Formats: sequence, structure tokens, C-alpha cells
Amino acid sequence: MSTEFFNDQWRIPSNENQNKVSNYSMSFDGTNTKIEFGDVNGFDRTDAFSGSCWVYLTGGSINEYIISKQDDTTRKGYAFYVNSTRKLGVIISRDASVNIAQVLSTSNMPNNTWTHIAFTYDGSSTRAGIKLYINGVLQTLNYIGDSNITGSIVDASLPFQISGRGGITTNAVNGKIDQVSVFDYALSSSQVSTLYGGGTAITNPMTISPKPISYYQLGDQSVDNGANYLVPNNSLSDYVFDFPVMNYTVNPDKIFLNNQAQVFNNATNFSFSG
Repeated sequence: MSTEFFNDQWRIPSNENQNKVSNYSMSFDGTNTKIEFGDVNGFDRTDAFSGSCWVYLTGGSINEYIISKQDDTTRKGYAFYVNSTRKLGVIISRDASVNIAQVLSTSNMPNNTWTHIAFTYDGSSTRAGIKLYINGVLQTLNYIGDSNITGSIVDASLPFQISGRGGITTNAVNGKIDQVSVFDYALSSSQVSTLYGGGTAITNPMTISPKPISYYQLGDQSVDNGANYLVPNNSLSDYVFDFPVMNYTVNPDKIFLNNQAQVFNNATNFSFSG
């Protein structure tokens, strides 16, 4: 029997995503809504890496952690976040007392609009190796904390999270996140610009070379529109949610949506598919 391929552009109206990202992205309400992984897919970084995603923030006065592998106790690891004054930031640190390198954008993050954000880190020993982008534009940075990033930032005991930071329930994103991708190298400015797509189109991160090591499509673009297709019984190859940990007391791998009343409450008839 021949292989059957599906392409979502054949069955979704042509005006899909004309406003950057679909309405079917994953929503987070700011109170412990998160996607939490164990120590998988190369999330413990020992050299250069980058992160990219689309966010739709509704505003607030707390730090909202977008992706992280860090907590408030050890501070070892990294976090990509929007701070309480709406600046985009990255923290990369070795421990709680020294080598806590932090950068913040001088521009504010907009609210109530889809925004593409990215950070790159070239693996060097100073915070000058960190860059931030908002809608494809390289940001002028404010430097906070230590200038050096020396020693290992790896802490395998901490989970990688989308929305929130390890062990903290009050710093989740208040808004929506779509198309999270992690790269095991520092993206160039032209690659970030390609991911942004100029604000008029969504670029599939799988077209970037080298491809991301992890890519989570949290919206309705669940089919690659280039050379990578959704194949029956093969899903999206290695780019799917991976839940390897069975022990729920040690780095549980989960998607926790809290009480999303608009979806899961007051339903007399419902169905699930996956």
C-alpha cells in the first residue's frame, strides 16, 4: 500500500495565519499552567544554543518565564523570560551566588499582539555572547549581574519548562505561546529574520539548517509544509512531545493546563483525539 501524505494547506482556509499565528495556540493563565519535561532532548546545554517562539502576552506585573531550565534556589541553568517591567530577558548562570549573567532588552514587549522572540548564546564565557531579538530586530541590551559565565550551567535535576520556572507556580506566562524551537547552536541574525518571516508569514523552523533539536508546534500547524510530512503511524518523527519519566515525584513530564474552564468545564458531550 502506498504511503499517504497530508498537507494542512489543503484543508485549512487560505487566510489561515494571516495575522502571524493561528488562534489555536496553547493558552496559559499565569498560574502554574505549563509544559514540563525531564532531562531530555539535549536541554542541558554545555555550549552554544538558541531559542525561538511566538508569544501573545496580555500584560502583567510579574516575571513571566517562557522557556527555562532553572529554579530560584540553585539559579543554575538558563531562563528566557519577560520581566515585571515588560522587558525581554535571558539569565544564564552557574549557581546562586556568582556568574549570574543577565541581559534585558531596552525595548518593551508589546501586549495583545503576536510577537516573535528569540535569543542566541554563542557559548562564550561572558554575557556579551547573548543576543535578543524582538520581531527579528536585534535588541540593544542592558547588562545586569555578573559579566562572566564560567563553569558548567548544567543541572540535570531540573526539568525543562515551557511557561514557568522549576518549582515556581506564580511565574507562568499569561497569554499564548506557539512554535517553540530550540537549536544547539547560535542562530545568525538572518536565520532569526527568517523565523520571524517579516511579520507577514509564518516560517517553519524545520526549514532552518541545521534544524532545531526540538520543535513544539503548539498551534494548528501540526503538519510540516515543506519536505517533512505527517505520515500515518510516524507522526512528526522525533519532533513530538516525549514523556519518558514514569515517576511523578522526580521531574514529571506533563502538560498542566490548570483549570481551563472555557474548554474542560460544563461539557455534557465531548470527545478526545490524539
